[in-house]
Amino acid sequence: MSKLCASAPATLMLLGEHAVLHGYHALTCAVNRRIQISLTPRQDSNITIYSARLGEFKTSIDSIKMKEPFKFVTRAIENLKPEFNIGFDLEIEADFSHQLGLGSSAAVSVAIVAVLNRWLKDKELDKRELFLQTRQLVKSVQGLGSGADVAASIYGGTILYCMEPLLIEKLSYNPPITAVYSGSKKPTVEVVRWLEEERQKNPERVNSIFKQIDSACDLAKLAINQADWTTLGRILNENQNYMQALGLSNSMLNNLNQQIRCYSAILGSKISGSGLGDCLIAIGELNAEQFPQDVTQAQLGVQQLKLAISQEGVHYASS
Repeated sequence: MSKLCASAPATLMLLGEHAVLHGYHALTCAVNRRIQISLTPRQDSNITIYSARLGEFKTSIDSIKMKEPFKFVTRAIENLKPEFNIGFDLEIEADFSHQLGLGSSAAVSVAIVAVLNRWLKDKELDKRELFLQTRQLVKSVQGLGSGADVAASIYGGTILYCMEPLLIEKLSYNPPITAVYSGSKKPTVEVVRWLEEERQKNPERVNSIFKQIDSACDLAKLAINQADWTTLGRILNENQNYMQALGLSNSMLNNLNQQIRCYSAILGSKISGSGLGDCLIAIGELNAEQFPQDVTQAQLGVQQLKLAISQEGVHYASS
């Protein structure tokens, strides 16, 4: 049997971090970095997983269980274990680091669910079913997850998303973006749990901010569908204030954000992701290599990422 491949793009959150976990809207997008998983069937019951970045793991169908650093891949295999009658070799290729805050967990989860189902069922899952299976996989591993990054990774482009009732709406245009990695990444689950503790202490204040973020998503949808990047930039600036009010943007991120806004090509910016690290996302295209701006930033790991929004979501191939 030939080798089967599935790939999925990295993602960035434009608006709606944290609020999306409480039934509000979010705006997220796929970007032009990808993770590909190739599956080659074997003649025995062994399973091998190889990644140039993460190393190699060997097991068998009977012994498979969730295992770091391949927890999403091994859990997906574990979930489908009753359907396997032979083993396989998996090769994971990524053209971006999992430490950059680009939704690597969602991308690898989409790719593994896609390629396993393609092999077992001899057909591609429709996107909605792929989404539901992958969102459940992520939640089973992390204990939480809105699915917004999963949706963007599957459908591509810029997505308006709501967890419940489920909404996945691909918007008409994709804004020009610039992304700068802050040099650090705080685990998403840790940040989400910390903010939830804060919300329990002061639910009225935090829920009020979530509602303002939700309203911002509606306005941003209109701006994107009209390709009104000036308005979208202003909305991002306002939402950076919300992120600061929630305690998700520290002084280092605030300073970096202000530096990005000094460029005339930039129409607005904010932190992207769960906060206290990850990337900053800006509307407008900045010339390459503007960041890091000094030795200190270089030592911290600040870097400008060459990204653009990608229309292509999940992709299948065989050889």
